[in-house]
Amino acid sequence: MEATMRSPAGLSTIVAVLAMASTAHADTATAVMTPTMTVAANCIVTASDLDFGAYNPLAPAPGDAATTLQVTCTNTTTYAVKLGLGTGAGATFAQRRMTGLTFTTQTLIYSLYTDAGRSQLWGDGTGGSGTAAGTGSGTAQTLTVYGRIPIGQFPRVDSYKDTVNVTINY
Repeated sequence: MEATMRSPAGLSTIVAVLAMASTAHADTATAVMTPTMTVAANCIVTASDLDFGAYNPLAPAPGDAATTLQVTCTNTTTYAVKLGLGTGAGATFAQRRMTGLTFTTQTLIYSLYTDAGRSQLWGDGTGGSGTAAGTGSGTAQTLTVYGRIPIGQFPRVDSYKDTVNVTINY
């Protein structure tokens, strides 16, 4: 009786051929994935304090000062920036009121404007006031707030303060 020996190399060749045959007949399937996103309109606003410095009631000219707001809105988002009346009792957009910190019954009248010529009151769009409007670009935009304290006021010596809310509608 004669025994046949198969070589390990022959066996590996058969396995390789069978593996190739099984992959040659494999089916495939595909799908499409669609990433989506919505960019929502959004705005943020930051405000710097408005410091008039020392008021001189005997000065021949009004006390003027300016500060800035930073508005950042998503690209192409339209916005309007409104300034509230402030917390001074009896304030209007034409005559806002800073209140004395020590003598709280004392007030100092001032106004806020959208323009350097101080001709357009900045408020909420009512009562003869305007707003500052623009269109966002995705980067910070600077708006200037112009303030004026009229001459001829004689409040007590004190520090005076008001709080004005800045609102952005978009």
